[in-house]
Amino acid sequence: MTIGIQAKNLYSFLINTNCSPANTFMYAGAEKVTYGELHEQIEKRRKEIEEQGILEGDLVAVQLPSSHTLIYLLLALWKQGASVFLIDVRLKADERLELFIKTKPRYFISSESSLSIAAISEIEMKIEKLDDSTIGIDAPLLLSTSGSTGSPKIVGRTYESIHKEIIRFISIPDGIHAKDVIMILSPITFSYGLMSALLPSLYIGASIIMPSIRTNDIISSILKYKVSVIYGVPYHYNLLQSTYDETSKQANLSSLRACISAGERLTIEVFNLFKDKFGVKIGQLYGMTEIGLISVDFKGEYDDSVGVPLLSLQLKDNHIFVEQKYSPYIYNMDESLYTSPWLKTGDVGILTEQALYIKGRSDSLIIKGGIKFYLSEIEEVLRRSIYIKDVTVQRNPNSGDIIAYLEIEKIESIDLIVSYIRSNISNHKSPGKLAFLKSFPRTMSGKLDKKQLNHITPIKEVKL
Repeated sequence: MTIGIQAKNLYSFLINTNCSPANTFMYAGAEKVTYGELHEQIEKRRKEIEEQGILEGDLVAVQLPSSHTLIYLLLALWKQGASVFLIDVRLKADERLELFIKTKPRYFISSESSLSIAAISEIEMKIEKLDDSTIGIDAPLLLSTSGSTGSPKIVGRTYESIHKEIIRFISIPDGIHAKDVIMILSPITFSYGLMSALLPSLYIGASIIMPSIRTNDIISSILKYKVSVIYGVPYHYNLLQSTYDETSKQANLSSLRACISAGERLTIEVFNLFKDKFGVKIGQLYGMTEIGLISVDFKGEYDDSVGVPLLSLQLKDNHIFVEQKYSPYIYNMDESLYTSPWLKTGDVGILTEQALYIKGRSDSLIIKGGIKFYLSEIEEVLRRSIYIKDVTVQRNPNSGDIIAYLEIEKIESIDLIVSYIRSNISNHKSPGKLAFLKSFPRTMSGKLDKKQLNHITPIKEVKL
């Protein structure tokens, strides 16, 4: 299958021909966009890009914020038969150039205005022609991994892999359906928001809304549009439960039937607080940019797990591998990441007869004096302290020292936290250093940006 045919087939697959043109595709403030109007917008954008010279088989790099414009453009490019490389909106010119040298896109589409993750409506864009010596990439979609734990890698998603992922998702019992109104809090510029939220919703003919992440906007949108499903990350759900007030309590949120969380581990504390306040159990989804959806607990039925695996898994010393018939990496054939037919997830976990439980990243397993433990075990204890807003525990790759990064509100609480740690964490598990921060750095998708932790000056450091 040629590159252009892959993109066109993907477009044809995504567009639900059984969906009435009068049905609502997207709510946008006081306005709404029907599926008929969506098709008109796609064709309008397709003609615009064709006039600029973009043809079937071209690779087009796109750096736009999560917005209605991005939805129209993405679908228009696939309808035209072009492949799309979604670029993180945070990347600067030099960082983009490094990616362009590798991938050789023929065109680059960016925003005329300042890039913002919060953009949700129409934005101006400009199209630049870059290179006539583009190389053929056998995938309609290119993504880069988040890079939150290491160097980003370029991933190619083929028509076959996207098709299979969407079918996996819509086949989940009690999953999304055409009558759902689906709120997408995670940016569609990243795999989770795009592949698990937007594209399956489009395929089944559901309605979507992409509000700002201000609590009042989220609550009012749930009420106004009778939202039934939310896609977010732990940060969003913690924000909602922590700002829950009497107004929220009086609101009728009975339309809400499912809340999905992904990107990083959802703590049992946030799970319970959200359930008590909003009456809905948060379900966890586990996946990778490289391959998409791996497992999901859509209704939050399994405590602290990511649900039932939907792909074939193999666990070697608790390290999780997923079956994949080819490497998803475009420019990296590192055998430490992929050895046919197994793709290394970089996570460790436990697989029971009922569900998959993620214990952390592969480098989070610690062995001291023959005793094994996970850094997540330390995090669980620290989260019980009322003085700690958030926590992540890391191991220095060079020295092997364990460092606990703690997000706190009051510097006066530091002595109490130190005392709590000495009383509740055994010596062999205890962090060697505590770094107290006012707030954690996060990626545009809301995940903790672990690479940036060492670049932030702590309020105070304490050695134990």
